[in-house]
Amino acid sequence: MPIEWDRPLAHRRGAGDRLAGLDVYYDFDWQTMFRHDRAVFPHGRSLAQLVVRDCPDSKTPALLLTERRDVPPCIQETEDRYIVIVPIRDYLRDAGADAASTYYARLSGTPLTQLPSLADVIFSAAEFEGFLDEHLTAAALAGWLSKSPDRIETLRDLVDSEAGSVSTNAADALRGLTVEDAAVFEEFAHYLERVGDSSQLRGLLEQITLSESGRAAAADVLAGRLPERITDIRRQLVAYQELIASPGATETDVQGFLEIHPWIVGLPYVSARSRVEIPRGELDFVLERFDGFFDVVELKGPQEPIIVERRDGGATRPLSASSYSLSPALAKAIAQAHHYRALLDLARELHDQYGLVDTRQPRILIVLGCSTSLTETSREVLRQLNLSLHRVEVIPYDLLGTRTVGLLDNLESLLDGSEVSKKSL
Repeated sequence: MPIEWDRPLAHRRGAGDRLAGLDVYYDFDWQTMFRHDRAVFPHGRSLAQLVVRDCPDSKTPALLLTERRDVPPCIQETEDRYIVIVPIRDYLRDAGADAASTYYARLSGTPLTQLPSLADVIFSAAEFEGFLDEHLTAAALAGWLSKSPDRIETLRDLVDSEAGSVSTNAADALRGLTVEDAAVFEEFAHYLERVGDSSQLRGLLEQITLSESGRAAAADVLAGRLPERITDIRRQLVAYQELIASPGATETDVQGFLEIHPWIVGLPYVSARSRVEIPRGELDFVLERFDGFFDVVELKGPQEPIIVERRDGGATRPLSASSYSLSPALAKAIAQAHHYRALLDLARELHDQYGLVDTRQPRILIVLGCSTSLTETSREVLRQLNLSLHRVEVIPYDLLGTRTVGLLDNLESLLDGSEVSKKSL
């Protein structure tokens, strides 16, 4: 083992394209933690790139992933090793667009962070700002920028964003405008179109819809924008279909997409949360419905088989019943689904502890594979399986997209009919 550790450490070589071929040591069950046995994990690429970049030339970089909650992120160096220790549950939970930058970059060897760990000295946002005021010199910033041309673009984007961000008092300023200030309203709308991000726009809409008149006006505008919204959704569906058709797509990739677009699973869903802890377990994915309750989603890979057919050479006669079986991924998912529901049914006080409302007998959706891989008989086997399951449904990934396309087609037909009716009056 590379260092002394109070738990047994397993080892595997990280995938070359995703984990830069690093030695990866870990003190947990890989399959249970990541739901697969491949030598990769979510947001591992940015972390591996950071470790390789910061490792001294005289040493070999390595990762040590731990599920211990008493171990902070840190670096340990031996005579020949540069070992980055990562509390993996925190890393997965806090991962941003670039997880290594958002979670672990404070340990990198830039001029700004020569300390073993900023976590040892920085205890609040105010203290961190003070540290930056004292140490972020022009020379340090220039050195940071010189390491990559991408950083210059990042800084430009940040400056543009800060210069054009919506004031926190924008809503108060708008309230003070009068009817005569229509040109100001128009200019403000153009301004938001140029620089406003989703959080800024959402905050403004929340202010607008606080009143009855604001809600009525917003509903009227949204109704008029419905055709454009349908076009937006169709574009997102194309991206979803391209994702699930990609040979390298994993359940993690699809999970990230569904977190942003939960309506693909069904119109009742308004938000999504991944990796929700429950007693003695962790749910892959929770979809919250408009009524405040939730359904559990167990995701497997888009390329996983659903029903397995065993054929004898070139035999052309119909297969016997014994030739059909559930795929290993599906069989495991069904067992997990019932195990989760048993845990949730017995659990108490989960609202305060985990934010889950009424955990008794939730509906569980198992999403895996694609229906295009099924023969006609296998489709019937899947249909009969779903009829036999209670509050558990097995859905191929492509069927989610097909259902949504059908809903959009019906909605557009309804809108077209409404327009025809209006013109005939």
